[in-house]
This record gives sequence, C-alpha cells and structure tokens, in this order.
Amino acid sequence: FNDDLTDNNKLWNLNNAICSFISSGSNPEIAQKLLDDINSTSTSNTSSYFTGETITEEIHRTAGAAWDIEDTGTDTMGEITIPTFKTIADEVYASMNMAGYAVTKEDVQNYFTQYNPSDADDRTTMANINDLINNGGNLTDLYNRILNNSGKYVNDTDYKKDKWTVHIKPNDDDINEQYGTKWVHEVVGTEEYWDTTDPEIAQAMIWWLIAQRGVIVVTEEQASDYKYLNNIMEVGEAVLTTFDPTAISSLSGMSEAEIMAMTDEEYNELMGIINTNVAVELTVHEVADEKGLKKAEADYEAKLRLIDRKDRQYDTQLAGIETERNAIKQEMETLKTVIHDNGERTFKLFS
Repeated sequence: FNDDLTDNNKLWNLNNAICSFISSGSNPEIAQKLLDDINSTSTSNTSSYFTGETITEEIHRTAGAAWDIEDTGTDTMGEITIPTFKTIADEVYASMNMAGYAVTKEDVQNYFTQYNPSDADDRTTMANINDLINNGGNLTDLYNRILNNSGKYVNDTDYKKDKWTVHIKPNDDDINEQYGTKWVHEVVGTEEYWDTTDPEIAQAMIWWLIAQRGVIVVTEEQASDYKYLNNIMEVGEAVLTTFDPTAISSLSGMSEAEIMAMTDEEYNELMGIINTNVAVELTVHEVADEKGLKKAEADYEAKLRLIDRKDRQYDTQLAGIETERNAIKQEMETLKTVIHDNGERTFKLFS
C-alpha cells in the first residue's frame, strides 16, 4: 500500500473490518483472506474490504497518534416514523401491565396528555419511549413519572431532535412499526494507531509476525486431514514446534522494528521455541484421520447403546413371562387341590 489518499482510504476501511473481527467475531472469513494475501503478497482476497466510508482529507499513518478528529464533516438527518401518541400510550400501559407495574390505563392516558404531537421535542421524546417499550428497556423511570403525573420523560440517547426528523403515522395501523434511516455523522481525521496493550490486538499482531517469519498457518479442516498432513510430512514441510506461552509478554514492550530486527536464533531463544522437522523425528509413526476416527467411535458407541437398550427390553419381557409362568403354576396347584378334595368328599359319600 502506498502512503497516499487512495491506499490510505483502503487501509482505513480494512482496519475497521479487522478491528470488528477481533472485537466481535464478525466477518470471520477475513482471517483466512488476510492469511492468503500475506502468504501470496497480494491484495486480491481482501479487496472487498477496501471500500466503505470515504475520507475526503488526508489519513496519516503516524505511530502513536491519538484520535484527532478534524470536525469538517457533514451531518445527514435521519428520519423515523412512529405510531400515534394514543397508540404509544396504550402500548406503554400494556408493557407495564405485562411487566407487573401497578398502574391503571387512565393514569397512563392522563400522563401522556402533556405531550403535543405538533411539538418537535415531544415527538422526539415519544420516539424514544416507543423505542424503549419495543426493545424491552427499563420502565422504572417512566413508571414513576406516570404514577406521580410529574415531568416529561427524558432520554435522548437514541433519537435527538437535532439528528432525527420524527414523523407520526396518520392512523393506528401496525402499532409496533417504526422505521427510518439512522443519523450519519461523516468525519475526516487522523487514523488511530493500534493499541498494542489490548490483548486481542497484540495477539493478532503476534500471529502476523509469525506469518512474516515463514510459518504457514493451516485451517482446522487441514489439520485433521490425513492426506494433507501426510503430504507435508513427505516433502519435509511439517515442523514440530514447542514454545513458552508466557514469553509472549516479553513482546509487549518491544516495537515492531525491534522484533523484526531480531535474528531467528534470537527470536527462538526469547520465545523458547524448539523446532524439529518431522522428517527426522522418529517419534512420529502415523497420522490418523481424527474426523473419521471420531465418527467411527460415535457410531460404535451408538450401536452399543442400542444393543444395551435391546438387552434391557428382553430382560423385561423375560421377567414378565416368568411372572406369568409362576401364576399359571400356582393356578394349576390350586386346581389339583380342589380336584383332590372333591374326590375325597365324593368317595366318602358312596362308602
């Protein structure tokens, strides 16, 4: 990237995408695309992240520079449409009733009579109340004001009169509907240098430095693929590496230039790194396909559970049959006794 307006605009937007990935995990594919471009010394894979906000003034790359906004941008007013005040009042009562607040519908309606639909401040306030109940916000402050019928609700964290134009729907259809274009503040300024004290940013920089030293980072799928691992072992590309994780803290006090100026021997000693090529490592005998093995183990365990369940079913059936057999046997013994007793009485009679 050249140090000019065009390329610095690209870096500005790429930096935003990378920071978003590090902080929230969004756009996870950017990690692999960055890796591919670093290894191939190109920008073809990451070019889709170069576009976005257009900065009209120069973006500087000064290391350690603070965020210095030159506030010469423009404001674009957002627009939002909200339900009628009566509908919002009804929604407030319904929300409070569901949340267990002890308030009557009349109290809510009386409170909202102080808001004027023709007043821009009141429309903005009602937009915030509408947003509050639709997003499940805390209703305590609003409840206390309604209960005491005192003071207008104050909350301008979402919609402000100088940033939003609030419209009211002409009727009560679609009472939960609210839509609009959010207010946008376009600014120009100086790019903030990455904060290396942030553990996530420091870790990302360490991975970049590792890649710069020729280490190929493979995906999880590649790492569990037998053919891939077998191929890189055969060509001598696979290296077993051990290192001291606590040594990473040593890098926090060093600049990028100092780290890159270190020889491989110095870097390995600092990080406690020991590299052994798999081609000469006698302890490596076989590489198993972990996915296939896990799948076979899961299938085996499932079949064992099925057999065990069948065994228990058979045991239950056998127990039932045994109980039935004992009942029949007992009934037969009873019948024999009855027959014997009847015979005895009959013969005694004839004699």
